[in-house]
Amino acid sequence: MVLFALCLAVSAHGEEGAKQSEPVGVMKEVTGTVSAIDNHCIAVVYKHDAATGDYELPITIEDSPQMEHVEFLNQIKAGDTVTVKYEQMTEMGADGKEIIGDKFAKTIIFLRSPPYRPPEKEEAEEPLDSEQDR
Repeated sequence: MVLFALCLAVSAHGEEGAKQSEPVGVMKEVTGTVSAIDNHCIAVVYKHDAATGDYELPITIEDSPQMEHVEFLNQIKAGDTVTVKYEQMTEMGADGKEIIGDKFAKTIIFLRSPPYRPPEKEEAEEPLDSEQDR
């Protein structure tokens, strides 16, 4: 009985999958501050909201995206401002609602580095009085 219900659930899921449309790529772009980056992903904070926090968009890096204003991906660091043009995969679900899929970076445009901030000075320790040490 349990096996029959499990098979029926898998069969129903398969039918739903058949009603979904094929994924379609839609080109979009986002401009913001890089919060994290490696060879596989770039995360861009595109909106700051004191009440709810930052809005961050992770975008997958596959192949070699086109680079503008820098030559290599490893020249972009957290804190830099960038525009990322990406392809967002979408499809229509069986219920008619749009299903948002993965995002793939196509072009990364370096805009600027964060403003320079000199390192904060540590408070200097007061020298020991040599007479007190004796």
